[in-house]
Amino acid sequence: MLRSLVGSEMCIRDRPEPRASLALGALVGAAGAVALLRAFQHKSREPSPGLAGLSGDLVASLKEKSLHITTVESCTGGGLACWITNVSGASSVIKGARVTYSNEEKILLGVPKTVIDEFSVYSEQTAVAMARAGIAAAAKAEIGVGITGSISRVDPNNPNSEPGVVYFGVVYGNNVVSRKCLFADQGERWEVKDRAIEVALKMVLDVLDGT
Repeated sequence: MLRSLVGSEMCIRDRPEPRASLALGALVGAAGAVALLRAFQHKSREPSPGLAGLSGDLVASLKEKSLHITTVESCTGGGLACWITNVSGASSVIKGARVTYSNEEKILLGVPKTVIDEFSVYSEQTAVAMARAGIAAAAKAEIGVGITGSISRVDPNNPNSEPGVVYFGVVYGNNVVSRKCLFADQGERWEVKDRAIEVALKMVLDVLDGT
């Protein structure tokens, strides 16, 4: 069954306003106010049940099919691999992952420079090339995921950079899936990253469901 790519928005609702922090300080003292503020902030960054569930489903599906995955991430900074490895037993399905945060690092891994020159680093073609390069470089992986894009600002050094636009590529044998997504008005950088990771997890699960 095709999973919806429209995930629930993640909002910070529990972060206290500055005046509330001052009031807390008056009541419980500076040290207590700092502790409570940190607790509120931590609550706003609790692991998303959606991402945790999707990651668990992915690891379970890979185990069932005796498959292995590798990720090559740029704008998500290793977040997809982090969520996968948050699942107990993930070491049986992922042997390694890479963060290629620059063109040079992508090319060093094996992404053809010609692909970046022709389509730009911000493209579905580059995302797919990243996934393929990851598979080729991995100790063991049948599935590769590539993620590239601009989170919050225009990249002055590369064409086709649009804030909030992320490109995805999933490769499994002859099955190649790519997608371009716009994450507009999604909040802070970590929130946009989480939304992108959600899309990537759903894409891989959809590929696995079709096998």
